[in-house]
Amino acid sequence: MQFSIPFSETISDLTTNGHQVFHVYLNGLLHSKTRYSVLHDLHAKLRTLFPEQLHALDASFPPRKLLILSSAEIESRRDKLETYLQTVSQSVDIVTSPEFNQFLLKQQILTFPFKDTKQVLPITLPDLSVVKLDVNTTDSCPAVLFKLADKIGFPKDYLFAYKLMLIEIQEKSILFFKFFLPCESPLLCLHSATQQNSDSKYAIIFRKLLSSVDIESQILKYSKASALIAAEIRQDITYNITNSKDSKNFPKAKLLQLSDCELFASTHKLRYCGYIKFQLCISNFPDEKTYVVPRFGRYELCLEYNDCNGSRVCANFKVSRIKCWSVGETTNAALFKKFMYRFELAFEYYLSPDKVYWVKLMTNDAIMMSLVIQQMVDELSLVCPPSQNVILDEQDVQVEDVKSDDESCSEPAVELRHLHSQYLPHDANQSASNNQMHSSPAERSQPPSGPRISVAKHLDKQNATFELANLDRDL
Repeated sequence: MQFSIPFSETISDLTTNGHQVFHVYLNGLLHSKTRYSVLHDLHAKLRTLFPEQLHALDASFPPRKLLILSSAEIESRRDKLETYLQTVSQSVDIVTSPEFNQFLLKQQILTFPFKDTKQVLPITLPDLSVVKLDVNTTDSCPAVLFKLADKIGFPKDYLFAYKLMLIEIQEKSILFFKFFLPCESPLLCLHSATQQNSDSKYAIIFRKLLSSVDIESQILKYSKASALIAAEIRQDITYNITNSKDSKNFPKAKLLQLSDCELFASTHKLRYCGYIKFQLCISNFPDEKTYVVPRFGRYELCLEYNDCNGSRVCANFKVSRIKCWSVGETTNAALFKKFMYRFELAFEYYLSPDKVYWVKLMTNDAIMMSLVIQQMVDELSLVCPPSQNVILDEQDVQVEDVKSDDESCSEPAVELRHLHSQYLPHDANQSASNNQMHSSPAERSQPPSGPRISVAKHLDKQNATFELANLDRDL
């Protein structure tokens, strides 16, 4: 969970001089407008339910004040509340508890009230058909998923491999914004996005977010699921998320004409099959200010870029070798002014047992990238338990030549725009709080500077070396 409270506002009422509400953003989208007293009640409940976890996290909640707060005191309270939510969200016990999720869902419902609780929610399937679900505004994401599975006949045992995602639809591409958590109402999230940016077109899609080939092969046994996976591959080919390894003998047009069975048999001829593609961004790998096209999936982060000779190459970073990662506001004012790159994703990568390297991506997709990494880490920990005796290779960043008809990795001619840069208001005096990065026993490189929005759950050095013998390794 990526929490931030970028600002607060005063709500007028008839009985008092007004009260302060804090705009709580969850994973880049306005989730709720919540009063201090409500958050104080949450803290009291968590202190009763999870005293050990709060003590271990050193979660400090700002104290009550008897007098009316000044502007400076309100800003200090906002900053401390933001830090508190970021801190408690690092506890798996807390964020997975029914009490915490019910609290967040209730606050979202109170923030976006509907006169009629019965609504129709359109959900787009991978084959581009639209299913209209009868939902309640109080329905959480799991409840909506189960209703969708009942309507389309999807096997519920494999719903864990799919997510409901919020996307922005553009003329020739789609932008992945976020996938919904159990504490969110998909209907209210869609309403929040539309309310804040009515000029853009948004939709909720049902998409597979799974890296395990073995589990995917089990899902293919079900006709409805296999048809959706085939449709998803075709859409990814159409939007250049997936492309052919041999565009001469297997061009895009030929691949799109294959039957479902032929398409599944030809997946070894596809590059980035099952990955999520993000917008062009700027990285410090292999050199500073390198334009890259990121794709995440199959337990790896792939960065395509043009080398010094103008050739298209791809660097593949294994998720199993990422020690920790964070999302923060970019400190490069020039890039923010030119491309509106508000955020930076940074991950610490093991090149060898005693050598780590900070890879940074300046992008407005940073929050969605962090969610996808966390999804792969959680899945990897279940599919492939940690090994006690794994030797890291000396070089663990694979760089390969790429030949595709995808978009260029050169500097874009037009200014890039994305939902995140619009949804989190920027104020130089209202930056996110700093979070401490977890230390490594090995010699650490210089961590990225600047305010941190959140530090994701980290893998320690031992758990970062998963045995990958049963996975499709490229090294």
